[in-house]
Amino acid sequence: MHYPDFIPATDREFDSFFENYDQVAARKVSGNPPEWPHVPPERAGELHRHYLAWHEAYLKVQGPRSSADYLAKREAAAAGRRALRDFNNQYVLYAREVTDAGREEIGAHVRDRVRTKPAAPGLQCRGDLYYPGIHLVELRNIRTIAHGEERERPGWGVRIFWGIMGENTEGDRLRLSAPPRSGYDLPHSVFTGRRRYRFDFDGDSGKTVWFCLRYENKKGGPGSEGPFGPLFSSVIPSLLTGVQGAWAPQ
Repeated sequence: MHYPDFIPATDREFDSFFENYDQVAARKVSGNPPEWPHVPPERAGELHRHYLAWHEAYLKVQGPRSSADYLAKREAAAAGRRALRDFNNQYVLYAREVTDAGREEIGAHVRDRVRTKPAAPGLQCRGDLYYPGIHLVELRNIRTIAHGEERERPGWGVRIFWGIMGENTEGDRLRLSAPPRSGYDLPHSVFTGRRRYRFDFDGDSGKTVWFCLRYENKKGGPGSEGPFGPLFSSVIPSLLTGVQGAWAPQ
């Protein structure tokens, strides 16, 4: 099932977003009478527990931390994102009881009132890798792998798929145990409308990260995804060399 990518990618933005979403949901459900009577109070309570688990795990990695703390944070983030998407899809995005103002307040996408069939991207895209600092990897100059006069169309964004190599254990199933064969093998993704995107892989310096890009129509829905571009990888920098490297996949 396709979900709108409304959740911020970075930990700091995600924490702020999750806090606001949790508070708004609690307020809308707990009124007398509730503003959103279609939402069971126990579902809002479940969402709140996911937020508390995430926030506690997030705070633990702000100071001295261990690999177990990082693992707990990743697991809490994954569980929290699933809970947010399920709640948003079931009770907010398409609910008749929720106004567009309510969707804006909680941070969900406002529904597009114009039903138009999205144009399916038919082109691949690529980007250049830069290393602005320790554990930082940035994709810049994201662009079309063009043939002839074909170019990116208005309304397209880019979804960046990525995954880090590592032991795939019962406690951490989001690592790559083998090099990916396509973008479908990469466990994480983020959508952007910009031509660059910076990743902060704090705690994973020296490990190999794989990327794969594809165009998507911002309206989403069936036919919104273009073909995957080439797979490419990089070692997450662990030392500053004074030189910002760049490499473009061919």
